Amino acid sequence: MQELLQSPRTPHLLRIWADLSQQKELPQLDRWLVARMKQDKRFGSRDRRWYSEAVFSAVRWAMPLLDSRDESQNLAPKAAWNVVRALPPEQLFSELGKFAETLPAGGLASAGLSGWFEKSLARRVELSRWSDEQKETFLKAQNRRAPLWLRLNKPGHKARVEAKLNELAVAFSWHGSSLKIETDKNLQQTPILEEGWAEVQDYGSQLLGEKIPVEGAAQIWDCCAGGGGKSLQLAALYPKAQIYASDIRAYKSTEVSRRALRAKLPNVTPITWNGGRQLDLPRSVGKGFDIIVVDAPCSGSGTWRRSPDGRFRVSEDMINDLQILQLSIVEKVLPFLKPGGQLIYATCSWFPEENEDVTAKLRESLPLTLEEETICGLPDADSDCLFLSRMRKSR
Repeated sequence: MQELLQSPRTPHLLRIWADLSQQKELPQLDRWLVARMKQDKRFGSRDRRWYSEAVFSAVRWAMPLLDSRDESQNLAPKAAWNVVRALPPEQLFSELGKFAETLPAGGLASAGLSGWFEKSLARRVELSRWSDEQKETFLKAQNRRAPLWLRLNKPGHKARVEAKLNELAVAFSWHGSSLKIETDKNLQQTPILEEGWAEVQDYGSQLLGEKIPVEGAAQIWDCCAGGGGKSLQLAALYPKAQIYASDIRAYKSTEVSRRALRAKLPNVTPITWNGGRQLDLPRSVGKGFDIIVVDAPCSGSGTWRRSPDGRFRVSEDMINDLQILQLSIVEKVLPFLKPGGQLIYATCSWFPEENEDVTAKLRESLPLTLEEETICGLPDADSDCLFLSRMRKSR
């Protein structure tokens, strides 16, 4: 951190941080930085990368810095951000530089977290039976950006993807059928993504998708599909299955259609669902789906390696509100699942309050039997940390 104050870029960095501090609410940092960089035409790609990484680093280490002070220990995240944004930029970066030299090697500080998160982390360690080594791996990874992972749309694309990456001098490694990009390289305007040879999908997400057992011509509803990553993965893995994808954000259906067409996956069909209790079942589905995937809205804590600003948004009220929403979504979609069908509940969160606590309440009030519950990805893989619960509806 100290070198950030000894660079010719430092004056611009301090101005960028001052602009960020003046925002009434902490914005989604990656999008805000893109918009902010566009304001200064002098910034080249290396400048933009340097400033972005510097801001991300400050956000990652600000919370344990406050926790090291007697007067600001264990602050709730939103209150912590208000303290951070009130500090003059020069003082903040100076204190971060000194703090980095004495940063404890382990514990919550190594994850950029404060004592406020200790209870949830302790429960996660207990529920997932993490060893001390797994716990420390999980914590230390939080302050390193997660790598880019790709998933092949078809096995036959492997040779052409490898050839293009070699041509671009991009280092990579295979982990099963998943491709880890070892070099900081934007692949968006390459045929790898533009022509649908592969899709960007985190390794943890890929592992989660592979844990969904599908037989034959199953009818699957991905009801909170977002951009359709898991829908496309299931369609590629199980070409005989029919995947229906919906999201309350209507524009996401267009994105799913575009990606499915590009990937040449005809077994993905967007459908309309507004999040209520009504759904016009496709004729081919009959009386219900064989599998319903609920990739529920959540805190996103499992993706904080990419979005460290998210740790400042979480609160007890937020978690409680999300839990109510998560329970409500499952309650609304369950009538459309066949008796004996599978309900897949997933989040990109490691908080037990959004995961095991939710599935326990679901099983108390709904005809669901637990078959599997697990964490996918970090700490056992260099990826995001995701949760999956596989339940079956009583016949």
